[in-house]
Amino acid sequence: MGFLFPSIISYWDTKHPGRRDQSRQHYYLLNTNRMVEMVEVDDDLKFRFNNDPEDRRDCPDNIKITNTTVATVRFWHDLGHPSKFVTLPIFPGTDLTEATTDITIEFDDIAYIWETDKDHEIDVCHMVYYPKAWERKEVIVNYSFLAIWVYDWLGVWI
Repeated sequence: MGFLFPSIISYWDTKHPGRRDQSRQHYYLLNTNRMVEMVEVDDDLKFRFNNDPEDRRDCPDNIKITNTTVATVRFWHDLGHPSKFVTLPIFPGTDLTEATTDITIEFDDIAYIWETDKDHEIDVCHMVYYPKAWERKEVIVNYSFLAIWVYDWLGVWI
């Protein structure tokens, strides 16, 4: 089981949809269960990121994150979750005035999470997850980036 690893990304090459330049200060929570072929380069870590590891058609992204090591990522990967699932309040679209729907997601299905500057101001974040092979969902969650990370780490909402 992977863990959501807080990362500052300095390079991200992808063929998947969506923009990778919208995150606040390049911070992401990346699921460690999708990181393969990790190599340390000076103080940074380069690796391939399988967005959808359940689907052999997936073309992994090339990512470089700053100030970390293979050992650190492996440590985070080996941490156990308080639960295999999380229930998140998700907006039905991009309209944040509509009511959210609680959706239960397996932690292993989450690819990554980020927040924009606007998200940070209103305590929401974006998430990409794959509920089944080749079914990519990009959603807005009615929790802050920090709240999701703390829940992943401690199993309590802040």
